[in-house]
Amino acid sequence: MTSEPRGAAVALLLSAGAACVGYAPGLEVAVSYEAAPMTLAVLTDDGGRVQLDTAELAIEALELVPCDAWTAALGALGPARAWAHGVVEGESAGGVRLDVLHDGGTSVAAGVLRPLPGRYCAARLHLERLAIEGRAERGGRWTSLAFARALDRDLRVPFDAPMDLDADALNAGFGRNALRVRFDAAEWFDGIGHLSEERLAEAIVTNVLGSFTLVCNPRAGTDE
Repeated sequence: MTSEPRGAAVALLLSAGAACVGYAPGLEVAVSYEAAPMTLAVLTDDGGRVQLDTAELAIEALELVPCDAWTAALGALGPARAWAHGVVEGESAGGVRLDVLHDGGTSVAAGVLRPLPGRYCAARLHLERLAIEGRAERGGRWTSLAFARALDRDLRVPFDAPMDLDADALNAGFGRNALRVRFDAAEWFDGIGHLSEERLAEAIVTNVLGSFTLVCNPRAGTDE
């Protein structure tokens, strides 16, 4: 697994109150997270069932990745979605702990980015911790499903189309933008029906890493 260069993304860490050095005054991106509505019983894609008591995900920070850095990273790593070990540099604020069973279907505010004007092609999330408790039906029998894992992963997720943040948008009154990070936790349990106990946790972590999408709204508070 390849670590991405620390200079590959402009340091635009979430900050609820502290000003970032060098940002364009008035240019802000409000960040939120939204899990798809979740039921206690999940049907997996291979016909198995999962019954959950706990499903929690902690995300420490988020950065925007400029398009030139994103293109360079793709050239080095290949896939359109890649992750690496490592800790986001600099002070971290605005992290969230998502209780997927209870927060599903609601938008959880995580803070405000104050970026430099530019074109951004991806967001980099620092995933901190995952905790799962419940039962899984695998191979026709029910087994316990319980683990808590420190992820400590940087996950880079691309926008469907670049997010343009520039002075023209600011002057037109679109200085306040919104970025919503969405995921469906039901996808976390796909393909686990025939895995051994040793491979189960890592398979769920891999599914978590692939479950995120980004929604960029022209104004904070709009839905898409």
